[in-house]
Amino acid sequence: KITLELGAKFPGEMSAKTAQGKTITGPDVAEFVTYEPPAQVVNRNINFGQRDGLFHVSIGPDGTVTSVRPIKSLGVKELDERATQRLMKMKFRPGTLTEAQIPVNFSTFRR
Repeated sequence: KITLELGAKFPGEMSAKTAQGKTITGPDVAEFVTYEPPAQVVNRNINFGQRDGLFHVSIGPDGTVTSVRPIKSLGVKELDERATQRLMKMKFRPGTLTEAQIPVNFSTFRR
């Protein structure tokens, strides 16, 4: 599953800049999220193991994500692409944030 984790192996790395230029960190960033897409299941018979990444998202005035780039890759191009697609679907409160650093966690598990 690819999930967003508050501080997933990046204590203090989750941060955002408000429209007024103030930096907020940690769980306070989550208060500005209005939509987080559901966790994505990667249906592949490949054990990617446990991976953590950190992504920069640019946020438009309407609260939609306008661009995503990895700061710390998940280490597998396919996982970075999936995380980017998922982050592009996020929505934030309009007019509040201009950018954010979002930790992303990937883990392989068997049912």
